[in-house]
Amino acid sequence: MTKKLLSLLLILTLILPSAAIAADAQTLQQYQREPDLLFYIDAFQYVKERYPFEIEESQLIESSLKGMLQSIDPYSDYYTSEEADEMYGDLLGEF
Repeated sequence: MTKKLLSLLLILTLILPSAAIAADAQTLQQYQREPDLLFYIDAFQYVKERYPFEIEESQLIESSLKGMLQSIDPYSDYYTSEEADEMYGDLLGEF
């Protein structure tokens, strides 16, 4: 179940750049067969609407990707483009 949920979360974050798209009735019909994906969308909306502090959608998405990939094994991780540029710059000896 956990691997299935993690896979669906990854798909969600790649397919839906914002929860606003999920509000579209046609989009919801397409994902009716994916209850775990709908659960993620609901959780995303819930946190976005009820978190007591302002939070960016991109921060929620990046954090969910990081958490998902880090939970798979100690070698998997998600890097933003800025983090990847910094990491590869360090590996390639660019300063």
